[in-house]
Amino acid sequence: MPTFEPGMSGSVVQTRTAINSRVTLWVFLPPNTGKKIGCVIIAPSGTPQIYGADLGNTQEYFLYVRAGFAVVAYSLDGSLPDDPSVDQTLDAHRAFARAGAGVEDANAAIDYIHRYLPQIDPMRIYTAGHSSAGAEALLVAATNPRIHGCLAYCPPTDLIAEHGGKLAGLQEFIPDIRSFLTHTSPSENIHKLSCPVFLFASLGDRTIAAASVDKFANELKRENSHVSFVCARDGGHYEAMIKDGVPRGVEWLKIVDTKLKSQK
Repeated sequence: MPTFEPGMSGSVVQTRTAINSRVTLWVFLPPNTGKKIGCVIIAPSGTPQIYGADLGNTQEYFLYVRAGFAVVAYSLDGSLPDDPSVDQTLDAHRAFARAGAGVEDANAAIDYIHRYLPQIDPMRIYTAGHSSAGAEALLVAATNPRIHGCLAYCPPTDLIAEHGGKLAGLQEFIPDIRSFLTHTSPSENIHKLSCPVFLFASLGDRTIAAASVDKFANELKRENSHVSFVCARDGGHYEAMIKDGVPRGVEWLKIVDTKLKSQK
């Protein structure tokens, strides 16, 4: 269950996707000012983009809420138990694939915001995520026109390259894994990413190479003129995101959000 900082409010909600799967939402709201606010939707990280996950760590959420944004975190179809069997992994992958690699879960979160959170401006909904959740954020931004900005911290951007030598083994029990990863990879959806995008990497990251995020950023800039890339000099995969990435991302998001407010 999530915890809330003093002054914050929120709730835990169960809702349904368009394919009738269940999604858990954690809603975090800043103190009420009587004005419409922007909202960031975030998926859980820590998956290989083959199966889903339940919600967990909330530390990064607070940084957005302190800045005046709502956060709606959503679970991903196809979560796994500890020490899963091959059959459980297969079932989880099928559930994740049916949900469009989490796209349906994000859609359900946005639908809930539209219906039940009137304090949120529906034209100021953004998506963010770290690591695998960063890849998820990029996929959601590429496929959902209701997203008006995307922040991806240390994301894997080429899922085929990310799995590398593991692909042959995966194909033995998931025959379509190569086509699935190609279809859902950020690198294959660059032409669809038209909203403002913030990308972050760290030279000290031993999980996701900063060079791979830099390469993706340069390719995306050829298609999208609203791309910002920040690379930290040091800090590991998680530490750099918390200490440098999200604070920089929040400042970028404030600018994007202010521009959207001024267009009304």
